[in-house]
Amino acid sequence: MIEQLRPSLFCFLLLTFVSGFFTPVSLNAQNSSPNDSIAEDKIPDDPTELITRMELKNEFYQTNTEGYLNLTTLRLVYRVAKRLSIRADLPVAYSAPGVEGVEPKFGLSDVSVRLLGWRIINRLPWVAVASAEMAFNTASDPLLGTGKNQIIPSFAIARFLPKQKVISAVVVQQFISFGGFSDRQNFNYSRLTFVELRAFKGGWIFVAQPKLFYDWENGTHFSMVLEAIGVKMMSRNYSLAMQAGAGLFGDLPTRYDWKLEVDLRKTFR
Repeated sequence: MIEQLRPSLFCFLLLTFVSGFFTPVSLNAQNSSPNDSIAEDKIPDDPTELITRMELKNEFYQTNTEGYLNLTTLRLVYRVAKRLSIRADLPVAYSAPGVEGVEPKFGLSDVSVRLLGWRIINRLPWVAVASAEMAFNTASDPLLGTGKNQIIPSFAIARFLPKQKVISAVVVQQFISFGGFSDRQNFNYSRLTFVELRAFKGGWIFVAQPKLFYDWENGTHFSMVLEAIGVKMMSRNYSLAMQAGAGLFGDLPTRYDWKLEVDLRKTFR
């Protein structure tokens, strides 16, 4: 079973590195006023397994301003070469910020592209991957995006234990804003994610991932969320995942109160 799941396990590390790494851009926008927005957390999948795939996900966030955000994203990942891939996200958001006098908005959020994703260590039980992602200020309304462009370098290292059917990983990411609207606040924050993934009989996978944030720019300092993911491998190329998350502490806009997510993925191999 574990040998059959090996590609899927490494592939789903991507989901964990993108699910939680995927706090929507508009989440930052609705947790602050239009003139005072920090970043959003639109993070790249961790490309531990470079596989061409297509993904459709829906995420619902309850924000710490008593508003909510629903984000639907079409993600395409193309394996360019054995050690290279490129990824594009097309997100559509509905944002109700829960602020008096601010009407809900629906439309395109910030589009992102992962420029590179390459394995720098690929000798089991260890795999290490580096990548760089950019998110662009493409939102159709200021409430649906950060109002800034972003560059997001990341590094992930994972240990695969086939006998225990476990993958343990650490992911480090940096979110840096540039350009965009002059009346929107710049941001620069780090995210450290710990991932514990276990495979079970019947094609089931469980993932736990606490995420710790540190804000270098705007004085919110430490924030943290905790997320859990359940995955059903329906076949070699299809998987269905459900995720739940809860904010533990902190004031960074990407620190939501709670979230629910459903994710359908198809791989091509």
